[in-house]
Amino acid sequence: MVVQSLKKAEQATIKTSIVILGLSLAKTVVGFFSGSLVLLTDGVHSFTDLVTNAASITGLRIAQREPDERFPYGYFKAESLSALFISLFILYLAYEFLVSGINAFSQTPVLNNPLITLVTAVSSILVSCLLARYLIARGRATKSQSLIANGREKRVDVVTSSVVLAALILSFFKVPYVEGVVTIILSLFIFWEGFESVRDAVFSLMDISPSKDKEKLVIKALSEVPGVEGFGGLKLRKAGPIILGEVDVMVRKKLSVKRARKLCLEVERRAGKMVPELRDLAVKVYPYKPAEQLLVMPVKKEGKDPWLSKEFGRSNYFYVVKVKDGELIEEEFVKNPYKDESIKAGLKAANLLLEKCVDTVLVKNIGEISYHVLSDSLVSVYETRKLKAATALEAYFEGELTAR
Repeated sequence: MVVQSLKKAEQATIKTSIVILGLSLAKTVVGFFSGSLVLLTDGVHSFTDLVTNAASITGLRIAQREPDERFPYGYFKAESLSALFISLFILYLAYEFLVSGINAFSQTPVLNNPLITLVTAVSSILVSCLLARYLIARGRATKSQSLIANGREKRVDVVTSSVVLAALILSFFKVPYVEGVVTIILSLFIFWEGFESVRDAVFSLMDISPSKDKEKLVIKALSEVPGVEGFGGLKLRKAGPIILGEVDVMVRKKLSVKRARKLCLEVERRAGKMVPELRDLAVKVYPYKPAEQLLVMPVKKEGKDPWLSKEFGRSNYFYVVKVKDGELIEEEFVKNPYKDESIKAGLKAANLLLEKCVDTVLVKNIGEISYHVLSDSLVSVYETRKLKAATALEAYFEGELTAR
């Protein structure tokens, strides 16, 4: 998806380059034959836009390269470097216009063929305005900094063409100082445009974090992934048109490597769906042990410190205990309504425990179907050889039991 966006940005740049070339030739030819030095200069200036476009195309093509051994994270920052080059060029133009504005106080523009020069100047303004809107819109759609920078640079062309038009009109009234004042004011505007573009490109090269809105969308995606008990250390950074990131997620301690990998892919998928420009999210998995846990043990009968049942699905009761920081705070005996079922007693008993949102089950023996039903729902299952519930709980908290 990111590569497709880069290709679209490149195509947009090529199209605009063709239009700029035609516009530059028109202004240069008309300026030369009409004797309008200001229009001729503006035409030559427009040719410089082709240089910045060439830099933009080069940056976009480099950014499309696949990661390799030398650049394992890809070439996306080439696009930011290209945007920086264009932005510095805008600042240079601002300086040139400022100097020209100061010099214009003592100069009077001379015009020989007003009609053709006026038509060309007005056409230049309209074309430059349309190109600026097109480039900025395409840049935002494709997340391309260089296209946006080019669009801002085309706004500069709107300004220069407007100054040219003003110079052509004011030449009739012999008022050079008005052109100078307008040029100085507009050069300050151009400087601000260039400053914004430089700032965005530099921040991207320095791995600036994207907007808080993007971060909130990723957090929302993380909170909706089944099996993620908690998360932290979320870091996002811009790299050209894409976003890279990393996050720490907490999962149940007994989660298998295969299940943990599947969960990481789901985290990346959901986050990428929320934020399409998120190209890579590095997910680190850490074990999670809640302060409060709901533990279950199949037992033979109710009473204080009951004996564990040898079978899971056909036990008489389930001893449900809530513990906090290793201390028992609540206990309950739940009768097993499926112990006399001829088939699938363990499966039904497992679903009963899932309805109670249990965290951990301690058993002597458990069937494969029952185990997978619980495990697939991220319930930890520990096997024990202890005879009574109290000693099994003690062994669990001492870390003596092994997760199946």
